[in-house]
Amino acid sequence: MVVRHVLNVIGNPQLEYSIIENGTITGVGNVTNIQTWIDTLRTPKVTYGEGKGVIITDNGQRATWTGYDIGQLQNNGSIVYKGITIFNSDATEDIAFLNNLVGLHITIVEGDIQATKIWKWQ
Repeated sequence: MVVRHVLNVIGNPQLEYSIIENGTITGVGNVTNIQTWIDTLRTPKVTYGEGKGVIITDNGQRATWTGYDIGQLQNNGSIVYKGITIFNSDATEDIAFLNNLVGLHITIVEGDIQATKIWKWQ
């Protein structure tokens, strides 16, 4: 589910996206990722995004995150975002490994469908 709001139309327009994603984390299982992004439209094909969210496991463990990325409009109309995600968690079980983890991410958005992949930055 994606909910959009226009925040600013003066200068570089800003859009807010609230998104609920269901996904999996390797070794953890199913999770829900509730997030909000503010995208600043820099040019007709480039967007700067800042986001924050919370990941919740099926058994109620939580991790929060903050992300920053640059999105580029592709010729097929999709947008590819590349950026960094910084995690925090006080969980003591499955997702404890996310505490202070820094990840590199790629998100591909096609209409209301998006897919994100995150790699641990080592």
